[in-house]
Amino acid sequence: MPHWNGIVVAGTIDELKARFRDQDGRLKPPTQVEDELRESASPCEVVVSWESGKYNRRASVTIICPDDHADHGREVLEEFGAHQIRQLKSSPEKERE
Repeated sequence: MPHWNGIVVAGTIDELKARFRDQDGRLKPPTQVEDELRESASPCEVVVSWESGKYNRRASVTIICPDDHADHGREVLEEFGAHQIRQLKSSPEKERE
């Protein structure tokens, strides 16, 4: 199962404003951003971990996809403007390496 991980920063560049801001220009709550990530990443599993700090809008996002959707996680991370995108491996995959 391909695992993709990246850092998503809510509210960054103009092209991504619709992803992270509501119609009034306010930042969407983290749960709404996470719901939209899950919807875009379906049928993959999504794990979102937000960094501490009331005004910190950075999240580590891992998307775990079935083999028949191998690159979908990377594509979703790119769609959300993620940085430091990398492919990860499960423990059994790492042992077979």
